[in-house]
This record gives sequence, C-alpha cells and structure tokens, in this order.
Amino acid sequence: MLHAGQAPIMSTKEVAERLGLSVQTVRRLYTSGELPGQMVGGRVLVFSRKDVEALVSQGPHRKTA
Repeated sequence: MLHAGQAPIMSTKEVAERLGLSVQTVRRLYTSGELPGQMVGGRVLVFSRKDVEALVSQGPHRKTA
C-alpha cells in the first residue's frame, strides 16, 4: 500500500534498505527475474514499490554483503 509521501518507484538503494539486502543482491534478484524492475535511460534501475512489497510479503530473504 502506498502511504502519503511515498513514491510508487524505488531506487536500487531504497529496495536494498527495505529488504535488508545489499545493492548487489537486489541487482541479482533483478537479473534472475525474481524482482521485476526497469532500466531507465539505459543506466538507472528502478523498481515498483508494489513489486517490492509483494516480495516482502513472501518472507525473509537471505542477507548478503
């Protein structure tokens, strides 16, 4: 659910903080197809807050550095 002040799009760093994972692990989740994302401008990877929250609801994820 989107709360006041929350953007519907999250950066890789924001996703990492939300999931308690490293940025590198978030990129791996994207590459593996486990977490849908979108490249913007060919360089910036962004994620839908809805997709991130769906992943959170699936349970804990392994934390790697």
